[in-house]
Amino acid sequence: MVYIPKSTFMVDVQLINTTTDITVKSSDLLQPELKGQDTLYLPTFAFLIRHRASGSFVLFDCGSRKDWKNLPPAIVPSVATSGVHIEKSVDEILLAGGQDLNELSSIIWSHWHWDHIGDASCFPTTTELVVGPNFKENFMPGYPTKKDALLLDSDFKGRNVREIKFSGNLQIGGFPAHDFFGDGSLYLLDAPGHAVGHIAGLARTTTNTFVLLGGDSCHFPGVFRPSAHLTLPSTIPSTVRMDARFPCPCPSSYFTSIHHVQDQASSTPFYNLPQAEGGWYADPPRAQESVSSLSELDGDENILVLIAHDMAMLEIKELFPNHNINAWKEKGWKERFAWSFLNELPNDAGKARREFEDAERLDIKSPDNEDWRSRLSHKRTIQSLNNRVVFLENLLRSHSIEVPPDTTVEAANLPAPPASNEHDRSQDDGGVNYAALPNFNEHAFMTELNPELTSAIQFEKSVADLFGMNEIGDFHTDYTDVTNIFQTPQDSSHPFYRFNQTGNRTHGHGQQLATGEYDGILDEPDTVASQGAPLSMPQSMLQPTNDLQRGNMITDGQIGGSQAILLSPSKGGSGDHDEQSDDDEVMDQLSARIGTFQITEDGQLRYYGATSNLHILQNGLSSLPRAVHRSIRLEGEEALTRAELNQRIDPDLEKHLEDLYFRWEDPAIHVVDEEMYFLAKSAYYSGEDGNPFYSETLKNTICAIGSQMSSDDRLPDSDAEFFNARAKLLLQIEMDSPSIATVQALVIMSAIEAASTRDSRGWLYSGMAMRLSADLGLHRDPSRVVQNGSLSEREFDVRRTTFWGVFVHDSMWSLYVGRPSNINIQDISISRPSQEHDRRRSKKWSPSRDSNEGKPRTDQEHEGWFDPIEACADANVSLCFMMRQLSQTVYSDKTFSDDGIRELAASMRVEFATWQNALPEELRVDMSDENRFYLPHILQLHMQFYTISILLHRPFFSRTLKEPTFSNGELSDHPRNICIDAAQSIVKLLRIYRKQHTLRRPNVHIVHLIFTASLICIYNAYSSRGAAVTKCLNDLQFCCQALGEMGEAWGNSTRALEVIICIKRDWFSKTRNLPQTKRRSPASDDRGLDDDRRKRRLTQGQEEL
Repeated sequence: MVYIPKSTFMVDVQLINTTTDITVKSSDLLQPELKGQDTLYLPTFAFLIRHRASGSFVLFDCGSRKDWKNLPPAIVPSVATSGVHIEKSVDEILLAGGQDLNELSSIIWSHWHWDHIGDASCFPTTTELVVGPNFKENFMPGYPTKKDALLLDSDFKGRNVREIKFSGNLQIGGFPAHDFFGDGSLYLLDAPGHAVGHIAGLARTTTNTFVLLGGDSCHFPGVFRPSAHLTLPSTIPSTVRMDARFPCPCPSSYFTSIHHVQDQASSTPFYNLPQAEGGWYADPPRAQESVSSLSELDGDENILVLIAHDMAMLEIKELFPNHNINAWKEKGWKERFAWSFLNELPNDAGKARREFEDAERLDIKSPDNEDWRSRLSHKRTIQSLNNRVVFLENLLRSHSIEVPPDTTVEAANLPAPPASNEHDRSQDDGGVNYAALPNFNEHAFMTELNPELTSAIQFEKSVADLFGMNEIGDFHTDYTDVTNIFQTPQDSSHPFYRFNQTGNRTHGHGQQLATGEYDGILDEPDTVASQGAPLSMPQSMLQPTNDLQRGNMITDGQIGGSQAILLSPSKGGSGDHDEQSDDDEVMDQLSARIGTFQITEDGQLRYYGATSNLHILQNGLSSLPRAVHRSIRLEGEEALTRAELNQRIDPDLEKHLEDLYFRWEDPAIHVVDEEMYFLAKSAYYSGEDGNPFYSETLKNTICAIGSQMSSDDRLPDSDAEFFNARAKLLLQIEMDSPSIATVQALVIMSAIEAASTRDSRGWLYSGMAMRLSADLGLHRDPSRVVQNGSLSEREFDVRRTTFWGVFVHDSMWSLYVGRPSNINIQDISISRPSQEHDRRRSKKWSPSRDSNEGKPRTDQEHEGWFDPIEACADANVSLCFMMRQLSQTVYSDKTFSDDGIRELAASMRVEFATWQNALPEELRVDMSDENRFYLPHILQLHMQFYTISILLHRPFFSRTLKEPTFSNGELSDHPRNICIDAAQSIVKLLRIYRKQHTLRRPNVHIVHLIFTASLICIYNAYSSRGAAVTKCLNDLQFCCQALGEMGEAWGNSTRALEVIICIKRDWFSKTRNLPQTKRRSPASDDRGLDDDRRKRRLTQGQEEL
């Protein structure tokens, strides 16, 4: 059996017949050729997947779009030459089935081919597009931004495009795998070969059964069956529905007799993939490797393999929207469908199934439609003819052959075909789209090519003879035959581009182009396939249609509007220059108040405001001569050697320290995107420079934090200081050309300095991080840069994560040292962290410990807990806004009236309540339930909240601030009681934290939160009496123990503990002169707080307090 990590998380899988049906020559997809199987009929299936844990929906593949004529011009000819039949688009099928498209979190394309991508613009832009490796560099931007693009700009516009990177850390069978939801419910598999970025899916349908969504790993099950993993039985199982031409029971000898490997016929696939270049597989050897890996998984009884074009799926009645296919195993589908493909093979007499021969079995024949065969043949014939016309027209233009003018009498006398009325056609065809050409008289056009064709019958017969039409009206043309009509080389059939696995441009179904082979064709101003420019057409070849009624006009034999396929060059291209437009552009640039992003000399994206004047430069600063910048790769090792810091670190230790950072430190102040960090690190060690998401400085700062939390024997003698010293040294080189990784490194270095009680340097690093954030424009909304393709959506996410991490860290520092923050909130325009990203990525948190701790991980720890890290970050940002408001009002030198400061406190209490009520369920903490598990950063988030509450109300302890009189029922709202309650809540949260996680590895900022609560505990003990004093002292003792435990990692914890002890000793010494009857808490006085305070006789020290 194939090893797949265990999980209790599952998805529901629904099967969608996309109604995209394709007919192709078998030899294009299968080798060797078996006499009798000349044609393959390919239905096309997609899958709707529901993630049970989150309720989100994912669509795996989308079939074809009905209006395939609107595909990029470089693609249209290939579709036109296919026998394609499309009834509905997938978005129509989903809507008809009651599926809300807004509930789709992701669309996964197995690959980029037109029969799998549908029309992405029909789906909400909130639905991300998930693609395989190397997709973006090969296919973005789309058409019309890039004239020879194979995909459309509209596929990506306003949408996050997520390119899956396979790290190699997870392997399922022979496939590198990616855990899509992070919980083992859906894996994406790297299955290269057929196309660039081809991926498959593996969906967990029960705890131990799976459905493998194979995409186009191959197109016929006989390519991977039978195999050594799944052998052909001597008798075909009775559950397999065999055609009537076979006996029942059917011995497998009917098929093994035609096998090309007779002695291994029962354990060797009937076919291999064609290995010749220029076929349907961009990289045939790798495609064959993917098929071998597919075969291995196919041999597992718990895995049902479904490739996108498997005819066996036509037998499945449990389709969307009423059914899912999760119970496939108990229904016996694997045995039933695994050998269904044998029906497509010729038998030992060389006879094969004729397409649709057994219509009853496929449920194509209708009892009320006995003439179904003849009608289908006629319609498919018309469709294929129309497709062929588009193909021929492109061939004419690509060979610089003018479309003949329509001057013949015969053509003029031909009856015009009926108008291309979409409504009428849908009524007749049952909604089937046969891709008739709008505004085009194919009779007149073909008559010009051959005047002897004066009727539709002659036309059909002649074209059938020329192109080899089969019995149902489909063409099976070898492109070279068509090309030979024009006496041109075989590799110039038409400008249809693809990319092979190395990114080289190819045509047809993968044949690599020589450099510049089609450049001339694509650069011709009148080439339809590349430019989409209109073709000049004789008036007799144009027919009025609904398109014209919607506003398209015919003028001088030209078609206006985008609805036409055959378009002509515009006469408007006279070269007139709009001077007014240029003047406006100049004035807009000069008068701009908002800056722009520029790619600078070092290749980094940076922000320049309008006052800099640099925002006007159109090509960016990268067009200027590049300054000399030092490189860590070239000079870093030498610098470390000189400083005797070049000690080699065990890679396993390095990874362990990184894991400690990402488990314990980063989530509380989320600044580094873990996935992008490791991807960028892998790229760096593969020799790639310039990636903004990784640097050696950043790695060493992360290891420095990790080493503070570790007692691993492999650590250098100086532990954290070793890595910190390396980071400081490398930072000097990196600052020549700082990047996002530099910003992240500075945040972490600032935390290290705080932990080491080097406050000035820590404050400095925090300020540098904020300054560099502004330099890189992390605080600004980069949507326009994303739209023009300079920045991907995933890179946008990393910028957002980094900025808000810097913002929170800077706010914490301001709180920690009581100083003003370093950025104006009004300058921030980038969007806040979104919990929607948590739902899409389903990130898991699990603890990381030293191996010498001797505590084995539980099953739950192996599986992990859902980590709402983005939601936590957003809640933290809200708290930081409140903290800044406090700093700018209560803790500033501004003068407020008593009423004014009380109103401020009241309004902020409303904000506190709003914050608490708005928390999503996964961020809530029930302090009465200490047995419920909480993530450490969620506990710290609530400790942060109560700390801010203390800081808001603590100034009301002042004797100079007149307090209102409280009744007995209002004493809980008294500022001192609010502070005491908040401090006790912090202690409760700390007890839960210590019980569930220990205090060996908390985030460094938690020290200040405990410090703040401890002071309130001291005050409460100082001002209370009786049993209340004991409780306060117990809370204080626990805080001191906690700081002591954390002192092993954080030096500032030891300092805080020493300060607390000194303050406690000082304050309690002042109580010696205070009678016990006078030591009361505010809540214990029935006479009112103001009266009690006036009657108490305090020492001079207590007056100062």
